[in-house]
Amino acid sequence: MAIATEIVIDEAQLNGLLAQMKGVKTSASKLMVGAINDTLKAGKSQLARDVVSRINIKSKSFKKRIKVERASIATMFGKLRLKEYAPPNIASYGAIPKQPEKKNRRGLSYKVFKGGPRIRVKDAFMAKARHGAIIAFRREGKARYPITPVLGPSVNEIIKQQKIDEYTLSFMREKLPDRIRGRLFVALKSEGLV
Repeated sequence: MAIATEIVIDEAQLNGLLAQMKGVKTSASKLMVGAINDTLKAGKSQLARDVVSRINIKSKSFKKRIKVERASIATMFGKLRLKEYAPPNIASYGAIPKQPEKKNRRGLSYKVFKGGPRIRVKDAFMAKARHGAIIAFRREGKARYPITPVLGPSVNEIIKQQKIDEYTLSFMREKLPDRIRGRLFVALKSEGLV
């Protein structure tokens, strides 16, 4: 899933920007690239803040999944890309034993949304996986093996359903003109024109 915004600057705005930049050594394209990259960075933080405030996942693990494809002078285009992953194990949604003192005989419960209800998974238990992480498993039948991991809903699907990506996109559209003005002010100030 990629979040990209298209900003249209009409000719009058561009001419106004170029008129303000007279006497400034920094080129207009360099200024725009810096503003776009600043906006993408702010958009990444806003997306992470919105997701973590609604979904019961850790901020650090979610931020690692957001990649910023920076704009360059050649492309003048940048993206926030959210890596597609398989649905996470319910352990990442805070799975806990129903009755810890009875050694998981009643299964596990986990919560996807902050402030939402806990979802119970009967006959699930926590154990250490081959790679060393402690995750939730469920037995297939009465025998000891085979066991399979218990997966929760995909974070990417939740983001689409909750329309968090649309909110981040509108946030970035609002911030870009402010970033351009800020970059322009810094360029004018460094040249002593302000």
